[in-house]
Amino acid sequence: IIHWYSFQMRMLWVTLLSTIPCFEPCYCEVKEGIFHVHCDSKGFTNVSQISQIWSRPFKLNLQRNSMRKLYFNSFLHLNNAISINLGNNALQDIHAGAFNGLGILKRLFLHENKLEVFRNDTFLGLDSLEYLQADYNVIKRIESGAFRHLHKLRLVFLNDNLLRSLPTDAFAGTNLARLNLRNNYFLSMPVRGVLEHLHSIVQIDLHQNPWECSCDIIPLKQWLEKLSSVIVVGDVLCKTPEFAFGKDLRSLEVEVICPELKYSSGPSPALPGGDDLTTGSSDMGEGQSFSFLSFLDFPKKNRLFCLVVVGHNICYTVLLVLVGCNLELKENARSSQVNAAGFEVDDMRGM
Repeated sequence: IIHWYSFQMRMLWVTLLSTIPCFEPCYCEVKEGIFHVHCDSKGFTNVSQISQIWSRPFKLNLQRNSMRKLYFNSFLHLNNAISINLGNNALQDIHAGAFNGLGILKRLFLHENKLEVFRNDTFLGLDSLEYLQADYNVIKRIESGAFRHLHKLRLVFLNDNLLRSLPTDAFAGTNLARLNLRNNYFLSMPVRGVLEHLHSIVQIDLHQNPWECSCDIIPLKQWLEKLSSVIVVGDVLCKTPEFAFGKDLRSLEVEVICPELKYSSGPSPALPGGDDLTTGSSDMGEGQSFSFLSFLDFPKKNRLFCLVVVGHNICYTVLLVLVGCNLELKENARSSQVNAAGFEVDDMRGM
């Protein structure tokens, strides 16, 4: 009896959905209890051309139309949409507030368009968004607050774009489980401020990027080595320098990637952004001990290379400052029986 009643209720629901008016020239259907509106290839140039208002949750398919821009409040009358597909529209720009009113939208498809940037206000109004597909665009820049308010975001596809870098806090506030960055133009990727925010990641794709396997990339190497091989999709192959060409980053020894580390003593540091970087916290305040590797996650212009050589109970500290640094250091003599895990810097103005 219970099964019969459930079946009858399901059929009643499908019948009710089928009576919902469609919109010419679109085609509508009910699939798995959800109302679908198919407006593919109808020549629409503006979302406002879809004048129908649906009072129940629905999925809207607008693929292969001619919408070049999304304007302020474009979807306000479509506030019950739970999925919108805008793929293959040659979209070039999304105005601030374009998605206002889409508070229950869960899935947004922007693939195969001509978008170049995601601004801080691009996704305003999408509080329930869980899935964002933006592959095969020409995205060159993502502003630091673009995803800041998308607290439910779980899957992001940014593969096959023109990205060379990601801003600090790009994923702060999100709960990403899957991130696809394949086939972009990344040479390296910071752990501090970027990857460290991926607390719930279960799949990340970094394949087909021209990775530069030098000292800068060591924090990324260490971060990847902390992950299961199941989480990292594909290879992370070095493009440069020549000796590393075609080799997986994770297969190379740290000292091979960054020969300077041969002269650094002490245990290997924890991941940048963690609680410990060999001899202290990652914040490295004034006068705090730290190791050579702790500098590798800083920008080049603020990086200090330190070489510590120990022999016969004497610690010789050589300070090599890169061109462009504006650091004033005070070197203190240290007594014998020094444990050469690091050294003290009293004044680090300019870091």
